Amino acid sequence: MEINIGTKTVEESNEFLRCLWAEMGKEFGQCGWNYNPGKNGAEQRVFFGNMHINQDFPIAVSISYKNKGSINNIYFLSTIKSYEIEKGTELYGRFKKVIKATRKNIGKHEEYLIESPIKSNHPLMPYKGNNFEIKLISQEGGFKVRLKIKAYDKKQASHYINKLFGELMDFLSVETDDIFWSDHKDIDYDKLEFEETFLERELMDPNFLIWGHRAISKGGKQFIDILTDSNRKDDPNLNLFLKACNHFHTARMQEEQISKGYENEDIKKIGTSQTEVATTLYLSALEVVSLIDFKEENCKCCGQPKYEISSRIINMVSNYISDSFGDLFKKFYEQRSDYLHQGVKLITKTPWEFINPQLDVNADNLCEYPHNIQLSYLRECVGYCLRSFYKDKFLE
Repeated sequence: MEINIGTKTVEESNEFLRCLWAEMGKEFGQCGWNYNPGKNGAEQRVFFGNMHINQDFPIAVSISYKNKGSINNIYFLSTIKSYEIEKGTELYGRFKKVIKATRKNIGKHEEYLIESPIKSNHPLMPYKGNNFEIKLISQEGGFKVRLKIKAYDKKQASHYINKLFGELMDFLSVETDDIFWSDHKDIDYDKLEFEETFLERELMDPNFLIWGHRAISKGGKQFIDILTDSNRKDDPNLNLFLKACNHFHTARMQEEQISKGYENEDIKKIGTSQTEVATTLYLSALEVVSLIDFKEENCKCCGQPKYEISSRIINMVSNYISDSFGDLFKKFYEQRSDYLHQGVKLITKTPWEFINPQLDVNADNLCEYPHNIQLSYLRECVGYCLRSFYKDKFLE
């Protein structure tokens, strides 16, 4: 069965598909998937997989496109050879009905109010924006986030909320220097009330807490409102920044494991090896965010793209901190590259009392020398750059 759709852009196509799957669920009682996507470039076809809609057999669904991201036609095919979805059959008519309802209902979202408890080392102060509310619910690091989500059905709302809560926790890690995780336990917390309190952090500012609580900046509240706006359009630059936040948050969690260790003493001894992982991720956060507004050039000799990763990181650090810090991060990035591509360790575990002077032709001073990138120092510099960047780029 073939039906013409005629969307032109990926945004238009995805909005149509979201509405379509919701209408399928309404018409057939369910719309489940054996999702197994594939592309046939020669025929300009995309195969989604098999759709389950309360029939005796799955429905194979695919689309054709004129340009990537568009939908020319959509195809519903029976997975049973003896049954074809032909014009005049009941199933054919129901599919036509669903497509008609989809065209009519595109953009008509339902609003869902969803809240979820989140934990951190220190509880977050309460805040209320246009699109979100954060309420303190526990002295032991717990707070509740309430969001308004617009979607075509509850299933899609759940998908959005999982993604959004992950992005929110990643951003809060950059903003507050803490780690965050979902708390699915159904606990009746005592609700505590505070007035909104903001903290504008400077570089190497030790005053992270207010009355034992984490606080965000006024810009942080503005950014969360942008992040949680159901009407916001997809922004590649914002997506890149959030990916950088994820690198930072993952590194911060690795660092937390290193500093606090584990209950199992044998596993605790392994924790120091995570320094390389955390260091790599902190530096990678700057690498990702420096892609924003970067205009790629090709080498005049070989024609290959010039990514200039080291220069991008140095420029960002120099811009937000100082030239001397930029030079320091150039060395950090070189060490990270040596670790990733040559296996050169970022930390030396040999105690000072056991050091014997040795030569090293790869060292700046031609001597073997114990080295270690201090994670807390690196984290503070990277976090400060990310916080400065989003306020410059995304806030009015």
